[in-house]
Amino acid sequence: MKLTKTHHFLIGLGIGLVVGILLSSLSWRAERHKLSTNLDEIRTIVIENKLKSNNDSIKYNDKIADMAALYYRLELENRELKDKQAIANSSGK
Repeated sequence: MKLTKTHHFLIGLGIGLVVGILLSSLSWRAERHKLSTNLDEIRTIVIENKLKSNNDSIKYNDKIADMAALYYRLELENRELKDKQAIANSSGK
């Protein structure tokens, strides 16, 4: 069977399509890998920010608890002083 120009054209076209499909598939895989790598980096940044936020919340909650304890202690001292003042005022009359 003799190959004509048409046959050469069709064979070249077929080989070109196969090579084009392979190259686009490789390109798509590379792009998908790049996207997944970017998503992993974004996910890592989000997790780090959440952890930092949680640590800040814990730190501020501890400070709030310390301030609440100090306020409670000062309230007790204030009450004791008022009681002592009332006793001193009543005994002085």
